[in-house]
Amino acid sequence: MKRGIIVTKYGPTPSLFRSASKGQFKVLKALIEDKGKNVNATNRYGMSALCYAVISAARAAELVSKGKSPEVPLATAFQCVALLMSKGGNPTQTNDAGEDVFDIARKATENYPRARRLL
Repeated sequence: MKRGIIVTKYGPTPSLFRSASKGQFKVLKALIEDKGKNVNATNRYGMSALCYAVISAARAAELVSKGKSPEVPLATAFQCVALLMSKGGNPTQTNDAGEDVFDIARKATENYPRARRLL
């Protein structure tokens, strides 16, 4: 397997999940718009790019709520979520644990009420 390629049920998806989780908005946009990547493709855990973008946004919101600087700026994380949603990302699609992105966001922020309000 080539570095940076994640094999999904739908075939290899180069960097789609990584760019969503790392807040690489321009890369994510290019993969979707220029390369035609399926925004609802899932990895072996049933996680989509939208799931990873929501986790990234939750982590950023948690750090911001604590007064710390996140690795991925909160605005960028939200841009990635918005891009995936605008391109047809399905927020009700569940992973192998039966969680949709709303469950993932709730779980990621359950101990951080201020972060939950940011999301």
